[in-house]
Amino acid sequence: MGDNEKMAIAKVLKKLREQNRLTLADVGRICGKAFTTISSWESGKGQPDTDTFLRLMSYYEVNNILEVFGYWNEDDQLSSAEHEHIFALRELSPATKQLVFNLTQGLATTENSQTGWIPAVARGGNEEGIELPREVENLPDEGWSEDKC
Repeated sequence: MGDNEKMAIAKVLKKLREQNRLTLADVGRICGKAFTTISSWESGKGQPDTDTFLRLMSYYEVNNILEVFGYWNEDDQLSSAEHEHIFALRELSPATKQLVFNLTQGLATTENSQTGWIPAVARGGNEEGIELPREVENLPDEGWSEDKC
């Protein structure tokens, strides 16, 4: 962890302490540490161990640690539909997972390109609007290889 990250964490720790109207000594009593240790955390010279950090976050009632420390934003959160897709993906065989991964990577790459061909295919057509066969339902879930096509 670099100095910038340590200082960012130090600032948040101090901000949380001040928001809770606590002194360094108060936080020291909560954590079982000397106030000088708490001061070193808030100056970026040290950091709490994991257990102490989690206990402190619980005391401060921080529910989303990543968000509070700037590593998470609303755009990173998954919708309920995305959660359902992830759980469904976990049930697939490794070969089918790889096929799904390759397909989604191809869609994302092509969707961001200028051609727009894959998005049209994903809607059931191609550039000329010709209906494409729906063979996706018949994809094998094990032992797929290009020479079997």
